Amino acid sequence: ASANRYFFKFLKRDLFMREFSSLMKDYLEIYEGFVDLDMYPKKIYYKDIMDVHYYNRKIWLYMSDGRVLSRFDSLKHWKELLKDHLFVQTYKSYLVNMKFVSDYDDWNVHLHKGVDIPLSRNFRKELDEMYFELLRRIL
Repeated sequence: ASANRYFFKFLKRDLFMREFSSLMKDYLEIYEGFVDLDMYPKKIYYKDIMDVHYYNRKIWLYMSDGRVLSRFDSLKHWKELLKDHLFVQTYKSYLVNMKFVSDYDDWNVHLHKGVDIPLSRNFRKELDEMYFELLRRIL
């Protein structure tokens, strides 16, 4: 017991809490996900979803490893599900994971793997805000 007090004596509580919070945030960002057995038999991690398309009353998840998962659902439901995970709507039927955005222009969002997603001027402001939010998180 006395050895533990010796090691923790020099540890400042506020510094520990700041570092621990940062560590937990990083951990959750890597391992946070959901299970949807109608879509895929294993856990789907938020960090692996590049973009989401709504087409023909189905949601299509395009994963970073090339898998494409789908199910009947609404884009509104997925926008709500993904709102805390740096996803932004870029067009009436598209959501994009900002972690995969390399850049964007007036008409398209360019993802790291050479994929271009259309960008509507109606969603441009939201994309700009999310882009700067991501920069703040990185810095």
